[in-house]
This record gives sequence, structure tokens and C-alpha cells, in this order.
Amino acid sequence: MALFISGCDGGIDSRRPRSEGELARTVGSEVIVSRTACPAASKAMLSLVPAHEPLRFRGMEPIHVVGIGASQLVMFDPDSARLVFVDAEDQTGSVPAPGGGVRNLLADGDRVFLLSESTLFRIAPGSEWLTPVASIDHLSSRIVSAGLREDQLWLVDSPRSRETTLRLLSLTDGRAEHRRSVPLPGPAHVTPAANLVLATLVNPPFSVIAFDDALRELHRINPPIGDSIGEDLRGRNSVFSLGLLSLDCGYVLQMLTDLRSDDRWLVLYSAGSDGLNYVRQSLVDLPIGFVHSVPSSRTLIGMIDSGSGREIVRFQWHWQTPNNEDES
Repeated sequence: MALFISGCDGGIDSRRPRSEGELARTVGSEVIVSRTACPAASKAMLSLVPAHEPLRFRGMEPIHVVGIGASQLVMFDPDSARLVFVDAEDQTGSVPAPGGGVRNLLADGDRVFLLSESTLFRIAPGSEWLTPVASIDHLSSRIVSAGLREDQLWLVDSPRSRETTLRLLSLTDGRAEHRRSVPLPGPAHVTPAANLVLATLVNPPFSVIAFDDALRELHRINPPIGDSIGEDLRGRNSVFSLGLLSLDCGYVLQMLTDLRSDDRWLVLYSAGSDGLNYVRQSLVDLPIGFVHSVPSSRTLIGMIDSGSGREIVRFQWHWQTPNNEDES
């Protein structure tokens, strides 16, 4: 099975799998013409194919998942309060999470971090040790999203009684120093991508606000939902946006998901020094939410809540061009 973000008319080849395990068994049912070169935005078409069997864990429903390379996963299970390590399709170990709970798991390249109530930890998969990186004073209990790049940490703070704020902290000498804050128009996800910091509004109009590293706003863009997918979204109050996912070749992917159906809207953008540019969109009928990307291995990690519990799925992405054109 392949999912194609192939045009601006909402067309997609999804052929949703109906039986357990069919998601993985359909790999190879489409002929994928992959390109190793980066496609121009006018020709960029993204195809997704399952990379591994879905992961199911008896008695465990992880809420945070990040990936390392093509096969390794780190996830947090709130019921057991443990971090679980997976390589390919095998669980390789687990360690207790630090006291105070887990706010988020973060990845910066092949480095994985855990954000707790007051400390940022470095995680070594398969190790029993969590290494403190920086202490964080006065961390809000309403941190809804976090992003990390090198020694900079971005947090989205969305308290019930005040406006949503995007904060920049600098990691220096074992502490996280506050550098700058900017207000946001509502709850949002934050994603460092290329040389940008991108805040994605959870609720309509699902805007993506592009900042530079110092949180100076460059511009904002709305997914073009007024045309082909606008009719589908009109009148619904169950649709929200997940966080942007960094792809390779300077592209990022936005997913809009409907809690009342299996409808998912995938919106592709190109990212440059001046912000984002819309490329194309597609609609897929598949009960999945993509939560993490690993650009180095072209891997997307998603969650599916099935009748038998939560499943973790991994897709490989490939770039295509129309009519088998050569990008060069």
C-alpha cells in the first residue's frame, strides 16, 4: 500500500487496510518510483509505505514516542511509568521514568531527551541511565509542546487562565536560561525545522507561524482548506492539527485529523529561509496520527488506536515525480 500526496485536488491512493496485519502485508502492492535527489516543489510527490509490522504491547498504551534511525524507538508508558526501548520489532529494555512525570520526549538528530517537571535528561537507548542536561526553574504544568535543537529549547505554555506563550530557553552550564517569549493566538505545537521554528495552531484555521531562532516572526500561512477539503471541514468541530513533521529535502508535513472519523488531511510545505510555502495536499481514510519523523532514515512514526489497543506503526517516505519524470 502506498499513500500518495500527489495533487492539489485531494486525490490520494489509500486503499485502507481492513484486517489486522494487512497494513504491513500490503507493502509492495504499489510500484514506487523513488528518487534519491530532492524534487523541486512544483514536482514533489510524497509516497508512504509501511516499513515494519505494527507494534502492539499487551497492557501498555504509550503516549510519547520518538525514533532513532530506521528501527529504534523510545516510548513512555504512563501506566507503568517506564521508558521502553524497541529495536525493529523487539522490546530491548525499559527503565523507570524520573519522579515528577514525563512532559515530553524530544529528539535532535540521533539524540533523545526527556523533559520532566524540572529537568531535561539525555537518554541512551538500552542504558539504565538518564543523564541530567539542564535544570529548568518554574516550568509550567501546562506545557503542551516542546522542541529542541542543539542548545536551544522551545516550549509552548498554554495555561487555562492566560494566553498561550512560546518560550525560548538556552541550555548553558547545566541550566535552562529564559531568553524570549512571544504570545500565540491559541494552543499550538512547536517544531524546529530547517533554520526555522514553526508553531502550528491546534484549532482552525490551523495556521503555521514561522519564526527565526530568536523567535522573531517571519510570516504565517494557513493550509488552503477553503477549496477541496474546505467542504469536508466546514461545520465540524472535531478536527484539529497535529504538530508539523520535518522531512528531508527542506519539506515539512502537516496532518489534520478528525476525531469522529478516519479522515486525515496531509498538507506538504517547503521550508526556506523566508518561511514556508504551500506545495500540495491530500485526503486519506486511515485511522492514524503521525507523531514523529526521522529525516535521516525517511521514517514516519504513527499511532493507531484499534479495537485491540494502541499500535505503533512506521512508514518510509519516498519522493516521486509526475509521469516518472527525472528531477534533474
